[in-house]
Amino acid sequence: MDANAFDTEITETSDALTGPWRQPRQMLQAQVYDAHASIHDDATAQKLGFKGGTIEGPTHFSQFAPLGAQL
Repeated sequence: MDANAFDTEITETSDALTGPWRQPRQMLQAQVYDAHASIHDDATAQKLGFKGGTIEGPTHFSQFAPLGAQL
């Protein structure tokens, strides 16, 4: 059985794999905090000098999943 892990069109050339732009979601945006600060919260991140809350690592890494599966 030869199944694709992702329904994503991947183009392969001699020196690159390319795919469509992905649209990740900020999974911690609506997280409820128990009276503690989080760098993922806009207000807390801004107090630390960031423009807004940071995006969690799994969201960043998920952008590579279809290309990694293709490899």
